[in-house]
This record gives sequence, structure tokens and C-alpha cells, in this order.
Amino acid sequence: MLMYFPKLYPDELLYSWFARYHLHSGNISPKVTMKELFDSISHTAVPDLPTRLQAVYDRLAHFNIPSIDELIKEHTFYRYYAPFLQEEKRKNIYDAMVSGQNTGRIHTEIGLMPSTVKEMPYFRYCPKCVEEDIKNLGETYWRLNHQLPSVHICLNHDEILRFSDVPFRSTNKHMFVPATEETCPPIEVTDHYNEHTLSILRTMADETKKLMSEDYCFTWSGLNKAYKYLLQINGYANFNGTVNQQKLASQFQSFYGNQLLDIMQSKIDPYSDWCWLKTITRTYRKTIHPVRHLLFITFLGEKIDTFYSNSNKTYQPFGPPPYPCLNAASEHFKQKVIPEVQITTCSKPRRPVGTFKCSCGFVYSRKGPDLIEEDLYRVGRIKEFGSVWKQKLHELIHKNNMSYYAAAKQLRVDIATVKKYASQKHRTIAVTEKEANEKLLEAKRKRWKKLKEEFPNSSVSQLRREDPALYTWLYRNDKEWLLSHKPKVCKRYKRTKRVDWETRDDQTVLDAIKAAVNLLNQEKPERISVTRIGLEINKVSLLQKKLNLMPRTKFFLYDIADTVEQFQIRRVQWAARVLYKSNHEVVPWRICKLAGLGKNIHPTVQEEIRKQVEKYSLNN
Repeated sequence: MLMYFPKLYPDELLYSWFARYHLHSGNISPKVTMKELFDSISHTAVPDLPTRLQAVYDRLAHFNIPSIDELIKEHTFYRYYAPFLQEEKRKNIYDAMVSGQNTGRIHTEIGLMPSTVKEMPYFRYCPKCVEEDIKNLGETYWRLNHQLPSVHICLNHDEILRFSDVPFRSTNKHMFVPATEETCPPIEVTDHYNEHTLSILRTMADETKKLMSEDYCFTWSGLNKAYKYLLQINGYANFNGTVNQQKLASQFQSFYGNQLLDIMQSKIDPYSDWCWLKTITRTYRKTIHPVRHLLFITFLGEKIDTFYSNSNKTYQPFGPPPYPCLNAASEHFKQKVIPEVQITTCSKPRRPVGTFKCSCGFVYSRKGPDLIEEDLYRVGRIKEFGSVWKQKLHELIHKNNMSYYAAAKQLRVDIATVKKYASQKHRTIAVTEKEANEKLLEAKRKRWKKLKEEFPNSSVSQLRREDPALYTWLYRNDKEWLLSHKPKVCKRYKRTKRVDWETRDDQTVLDAIKAAVNLLNQEKPERISVTRIGLEINKVSLLQKKLNLMPRTKFFLYDIADTVEQFQIRRVQWAARVLYKSNHEVVPWRICKLAGLGKNIHPTVQEEIRKQVEKYSLNN
């Protein structure tokens, strides 16, 4: 039984807690610490989502430490990823962290492996936090929030976070490395961030802090509904939910700027079908990184603790019912007595069109959405005046002897409209008008039935071409009856298969093999990819769109394609040969420069550089 264990600090990573114990205990070998904590010398020191915590808790419970649930939720990355995962995945990750079973699937479940948002390469710290810790505690520690990918600024001191000397994923997977004054020096670094970027960084850090403080659980369907509603009310999607991707991408880019999106590893390409901004606005099929959820929520003007309440809201471009009757001849003028609105879409601008029908017979429409209160009382087009309006007009003109101008002003219509409806032929009572409408409706229905008899084998489209005016009238005035009296649908015959994909697969895989051999035989290496080989064989579009129909070609391309590390290794080998042949000293910095490598070099590539240096140093 352990006789000592350090106190757990607020917002401290479990990894940091274990690392401080390793330092305090004086254990020389990290495996001794592993054995004492996990009862296993083969356990891995995981910084973000550690596992086998039940074993740790059993060994430390007598120190009156927090519960396992509190350790997981307040001292690991669990709360960062869990809210945006499906319930089953959340449970699997939690259980794996407690028991240590099925741990290999954790980073796959959270979608970290295929994501283009990568974790920080080194632990980060705030110099002022370190200074205060040393003064108040005598030591410092790795703070959880400072390691999260969406946090780049310390909220307590408004300081940009610095990278320490400690890798986030150590090459020694059993080693816990604590935060110290040596690994977290108080260096001054000039950060060339503009004020707009700093403001967004503060917002992102604050939103991340809220995310880590509660047990949020968002379903994928709920996220879809919330995002759809927010896109609609902000004008990026129409009332059917179709998103204007070009407008969204342009506004999103302008809102954040390239500097901020680069920091957050979330640049967008509006012309790519795989752009993450397009993915997040469509029906979910894969996990999206929390960084991008936070960016999207902030852009839509919401907060992490409020946006999900929109998941049960329905977009109403004309506001909630009831709606006002705008018949100036009725007693309920401007009163909200219309219980519902019929919404259609305007053909060219794709804006919603609302049609409002009042019991007084007045029918009007207007384009939406309503943006201000005055829009509620705006008429775009009057479709029907109704019997009440016509009767009032008759009284004003023929009984009260009012002028056309005065009547038009009182009824709030154009004077030409008054002249039209004040004529003798329009002065009919409501009953007569209703009977006329019924007779017209019956005549139209008979004509449609006769048209079906004349062309028994014709489809709806063909009948429509025979009498377009009839079809349009019925569609506008008797749509339900028209849809129930459509001709029977003719059987559609399947198209014969026009492409022999097996033969095409055989030919394409041969072409791909030849292209790959040619690329590999080039003196200066080129990265082998599906697109590169497609360019070589002039079949880029075929490989991008129909690769799933050619299994042998797909298997070969995915097998031969270079990973970043594989391509860098080939570049290193080439650079070493070129340096040796040109009588230059084969040293690491020359190899990196000629091979075009950056600062963050993968360990396998570093190992290859070392091998090449040794190889050519022996030749000399």
C-alpha cells in the first residue's frame, strides 16, 4: 500500500498528477511508478484519455481522493470529446478508461485518427501561472485546459500559451514527465496576433472552459436540427434547409480570418466537397472535432451552453401564428385571426412565399422571411379580395356615392382596382360567387377526366403538355383532387449495364502499376497518391468517382500510396545520395533542407536521417 501521494490540484491533468508522484517518490525507473499506480509495468502513460483508472483508484482510495467519475470528467479530455459523440461511443470510452479493456479503440471512437485537427506536439503552459504556482505551491503542474486544441490563451492572465520542452506523446511511452521550471521557462515571445484574432482566441478559450465544466450530451440528430435552425435564422439556409454554401464559406472566412483558422487547424476550401464546413452542415455520417463545433457555434452567434436549445425549434420565416388579416374592409383589420400560413418557394431567388387566407375571404401573399415587426403587416400580392371586401366596395361606391379615390384610400388599394371591381359585373353577392366557383371547378375536373380518357397511356407530364392551362389551374385551385386523380405510373424498365467494370478494372490496375513503377524509378522522388497516378494515366475523374466499382485498382492504389512519413523517408534517402555524389558532407541539417522537411519531424523519419548519416560517414 502506498504511504504517500501528492494532492491533486484544480484543473490538473491526471498525467501531471502521476508525473508529480513519480518525481516526489524518487523512483528512478518509470516502470516502478507504473507498477505502483497501475499494477502493470507495460501500461502506457497517456496524457489525454488515460485508462485502467479503477486500478489506480483502488490503490489511492485511502488518501480520500475524488471519485473515478470526477477524475475522468474534471482531469482528462473526456468532457472535451464526449458531448459530440453518439451515446454508445461515449459509454465505450468511459468504460475503457475505467476498466482498461478495449483501449485501442478510444482514439478511433472520438474520430481523432482521421481528423486533420491534430493534438498539440508539446505540453503548453502560461509563464505567469508557472510563476504563481512556484510562489504559492512550490511547484507547478500541467493544466488540463491549457492542453486542449481549442485553447491558445490563458484566461487568467490573458497570455498566449507557450510550448514546453516536453512532447505530448513521449517517445518513452511509460514515462510521466512533470512540469518544472526547467521545462517551462519564463521566456518572452512576441506573438504577432492582431486584436481580432486575440478576441476570438479569448472567446474560444472561454467556450472551451464552459464545455469542460458540464456534462453536455448532444445527439447527432439534435446537432443537425440546431445547426439547421441557426443557419436558417441567420440567412444561410432557406426554409427547406438548403444551405447556401458559397455565402456561408465567404462569411465564415471573413468572420475569423486566415490567421485564426490557421491557428485552429480549420482552414476551409469552399470548392472542395470534403470541406469540413460543408460536412458540419449536412446530415452527420462521421465525427467532427470539437474545435470545429466551437468555431461553428460561435460564428452562428451562440454559446456552447445555449445553442442546443434550438434543436427543438422550427424555423418560421413569417413568425409564429396567428397572423393578421389585412382586409381593410373587415371588422378585424390588422387583428391576428389567421391560424396558419401556406409556404411555397419563389422560383428564382428561392425565398419563401407565404400565403395567408382569412375566413372573410381575403387572401394575400408576400415574400419572406420577415425581418422586422413591420413586415408582418406588409402585403406583397392580393390573391383574393373576398365577398366582405367586395360588398364593402359596393356600399362605398353605389350607396354612399364615395369617389373612386376616397374608396381606394379607405380600402387601401390602388384606384384601378376599385374601378375594376366597382363595375356592374363584379357586384355579386357571396352566394352567387360561390356557386360560380363551384361550377367552374366542376367543369375543370370534367375536362381533366376527359383528357385522361383521350390519352389513356399518357403520364402526368404528357397530359400537362396537352393542356398546360388546365393543369396549372387545377394545381393552384384544386391540388389535392388533382394529385388523387393522376394517371397510373407506367412501368420503368431498367437500363442495361453499359460498362463492363470488371474489364475496366483489369485495364486500369495495369495502367496504375506501370505509372507507379515510372514514379518510383524517377531520380527525384514524387509522392505517390491516387490523384498523382490518375494524372499519369489520364484517369483522375474515373479514380475519384468510380474507384469503388474497381476493387483491384482500389486495393492496389491504397496499398501503393505513400503516407507522409513514407514519402519523407524516400526524400531523405534521395537527399543523402545527392549530397554524397556532389561531395557535400552528409549531415542532418543538409538532408532536412534538401528534402524540404519542416521543424516537426516524425520519429521514423528522424531515425532514417540518422541511418543515412551513418551510412555515408562509413563510406568516407
